[in-house]
Amino acid sequence: MSKAYRVELTDPGKLRTVLGDYLKLGVCPIRATPLPPLMSVVEVELLLPGNRSLLHTGTVIRHSGPYECLVQLSGSLDLALIRQFLEESEEEIARSETTREDDLGEKLPEGTAQGGSIPQDSAARGSAPQESEDIYKQIQSASVPEKQKLARGGNQVVRNLLIRDRMKGIHVFVLMNPRITSEEVTEYSKLAGLSKEAIQMIAGNRVWSSSPQVVMNLVKNPSTPQDLLPTLLRRLGQNQLRILAKSSDVRTQVSALARKMLYS
Repeated sequence: MSKAYRVELTDPGKLRTVLGDYLKLGVCPIRATPLPPLMSVVEVELLLPGNRSLLHTGTVIRHSGPYECLVQLSGSLDLALIRQFLEESEEEIARSETTREDDLGEKLPEGTAQGGSIPQDSAARGSAPQESEDIYKQIQSASVPEKQKLARGGNQVVRNLLIRDRMKGIHVFVLMNPRITSEEVTEYSKLAGLSKEAIQMIAGNRVWSSSPQVVMNLVKNPSTPQDLLPTLLRRLGQNQLRILAKSSDVRTQVSALARKMLYS
């Protein structure tokens, strides 16, 4: 067997994505030049946060592109251990950013910091004091890594700003914040500009998706992927399905699926 193919997963955000999309299914994407042949047996080394790594063997089952292939891992992957590494890494990042995000929160208006509503861009620029506007500009001009760290460790003010960030890849990092509340998630699930990945993360969280209001918000959200709609609609009661079936404020796919579930 040749050298192990290394998969860099030291960034918590990337690890969470690969864990949800691939590892939990027992497969792993690898990048290599040249690609190993189909059905060949290879070693895969997962490089995890905290200078940790896991070594597995697997079989190449698909070439996904000129430089990427999919490997079916042999044996059982210790998903619990990987999740533990992920959580430890996110907690460490949150602790390291506490001082910075508290400083940001103190400079923003008290009412905004305590309120559950999400500030609109116009409100943040037009009605907030100059100092608050400066903090808004500071967040908007931050680099992607800085925004990711702020999203994972920031207070509610910072979360409310970054969940509306134009860089949609930041949205999932807000949801990774250990201090995020169910009330915030309920508000975020209404946002039409929410990224597809963030919507999938909310829908896949057992606690958040157990709320009928969150599910209803996601169903009505125009950014929710169509393939998620049947799963979400099955979590709703008959009365909610009737409302959706008759509603003209939702996508035609939503009302059609609701009617189908009611009368099938």
